[in-house]
Amino acid sequence: MAQSATLAVENQTPEKEAWELFEVGSYDEVISIAKENPNSHFLFHLSQISRFENGESIKNYSPKGMSLLSPLVEAYVNFHSRKYEEAGNQLEIYFKNKNSLFSYPFTKLSVDVYFKLKKYDYALAIIRGYKKKFMDLAFVKEEAMALYHLKNYTEVVSLYRNHINEMNDPEVHRVIGMALLFLGKHQDAESLLDMVPGKLKLPSFEEKRKQYEKIILNMEKIEAKRKDLAPRQLEDLGFAYLFNGDYSKAESVFTDLTRQLK
Repeated sequence: MAQSATLAVENQTPEKEAWELFEVGSYDEVISIAKENPNSHFLFHLSQISRFENGESIKNYSPKGMSLLSPLVEAYVNFHSRKYEEAGNQLEIYFKNKNSLFSYPFTKLSVDVYFKLKKYDYALAIIRGYKKKFMDLAFVKEEAMALYHLKNYTEVVSLYRNHINEMNDPEVHRVIGMALLFLGKHQDAESLLDMVPGKLKLPSFEEKRKQYEKIILNMEKIEAKRKDLAPRQLEDLGFAYLFNGDYSKAESVFTDLTRQLK
């Protein structure tokens, strides 16, 4: 993934003006500038992206020339057509260019695409490129989620502790709680999971291990009825998986439980 670079056309006043407007979300003005400068492929492509950001559905997109932004336009088109693999390929092409530009919309699109594709390392690279350029925490939650899926549990916990005020979110609490569990920090995990809606209570291994033995013996039968389980039954199943060492299934059950309790 390429790092942020300066705009290759910065000496062209309309392009520079349009880019500055795009960065602050003035998409209608970007479109107007593009109409006034029909020979600029860069402005045409930036205006197409602006239309997408305005919520327009561009069904009959017709490519016009080539510019730095050409792969991004294709990525937008493919994403809105739910062709996520193709969108990801175009994003790769774009960010490999040493002159690639970072912006909030480009980063959000990249995160959405790469999370769909479960390419969390790609998403993390884009998030960190954005953060390095803009020095803000717009995607700190997504950064934590990407780190978690990459099993970088120590980094997840460190990120949370450094930005706890920006990450007061039930889904983040669940992820941090599970990361702490995987790191063996049971008491810390208990206090965090207690913040999830519904007060998901984490019992100690010592006092609850025997309680879940019966559930562990019947997990296959219980799993078959998982969609019909009440929150308390889901909680029991999740801890049964946890105490049986099946962390991925425990995580899956706790994710379902968190959704029910929202």
